[in-house]
Amino acid sequence: MTRARLAAFALAVLVAAGAAWLYFNFERVTEREHTGYQGEARTNFLLAATRLYERMGKKTRTIDRPMQLAVLPAGATLLLSRFRSAISKPTIERLLTWVESGGHLIVAAAWHSSTDPILDRLEIERGEMGGRSRHSETSIVKLPHAPHEMKVVVGNRLDLREGSVRAAHRVDDPRGTILLHYRYGSGQVTVLNSMSFMTNATIGQHDHAEFAWQLLGFNPAAPEIVMAFRIETPSLMSALAENAWQALIVAGLLLAAWLWRVIPRFGPLVPDPLPVRRRLLDHLRASGLFHWNHDDIGRLTAAARENCMHRIARAHPVIAALPVPQRAARIAQITGLPEDDILTALTGQPADPLQFTGAIRTLQTLEERLTRRTAQ
Repeated sequence: MTRARLAAFALAVLVAAGAAWLYFNFERVTEREHTGYQGEARTNFLLAATRLYERMGKKTRTIDRPMQLAVLPAGATLLLSRFRSAISKPTIERLLTWVESGGHLIVAAAWHSSTDPILDRLEIERGEMGGRSRHSETSIVKLPHAPHEMKVVVGNRLDLREGSVRAAHRVDDPRGTILLHYRYGSGQVTVLNSMSFMTNATIGQHDHAEFAWQLLGFNPAAPEIVMAFRIETPSLMSALAENAWQALIVAGLLLAAWLWRVIPRFGPLVPDPLPVRRRLLDHLRASGLFHWNHDDIGRLTAAARENCMHRIARAHPVIAALPVPQRAARIAQITGLPEDDILTALTGQPADPLQFTGAIRTLQTLEERLTRRTAQ
């Protein structure tokens, strides 16, 4: 066996041994890795609660704009989270008027360090729970219409404190109050210290799903459940699209027309015309138009008179040598034109376009008649 074949055989044995060692010492396994929420669940933390209500036969709707609070269905239930800073005071007044006419508002209190116009309007104060409880500590909750007690993790340390108006029902915890329920006109208001038990990550724990469902028991005949997980200030384009869509359409049409006008057309370019060589007559005509546009009638008249007299002098040198009055009389005798017109053409100064054209016409007639006679 040659040395090359022996080296190739040894290399093959080494590769086979390495493959066998990898096969018997390693195995392929599958591990699950949390990638976070996707799609709508990534932005709507109450999506799981919404799906729960839908599967329980409730008609649900999600809103995220302040103006949508003005068109709530009568007698419905509205779940309003603490992320609602975009709601103005006039909108809050309309919302409470809707509640007073028969609606049910379930609202989560804002942090005690920030303002909460809705709770201020209901005269509900907020404070911090006492003790050193952990966020994962459970609370026992009992609602008047619920069949049994429920175990719920409140999730924060916010304590609700009712003011002059007494609550129709309240849920207390050794650390503080976590729920207050009021009759408000023909409607109802349920105030929670937190909605953290209803989030996508926690609704499946303890009795959170049951508690979220039993909250609707205060208004079981609600025709619709409206979920407001976050009321944000709309962008400029969104506000214009909802309130000024006619102006946007007109602006779009104007922009399209402007672009149609300024965008270059596709296709072959039209060649530039070749430069035209001007004739002497064109330059003379342009010069005359220039003087005419600048009211320089005297210069044009003098040039025409000089040219006329030059040609007459070549044909009738004796006439050209006569004084102007005698020259005018002699020319009138030969041509038959009025002597006054001839004298004006030879010595006068036109004051307007009409006199100018008359003098030029007389000079042309003199030139034609005197030079033609000589040619004959």
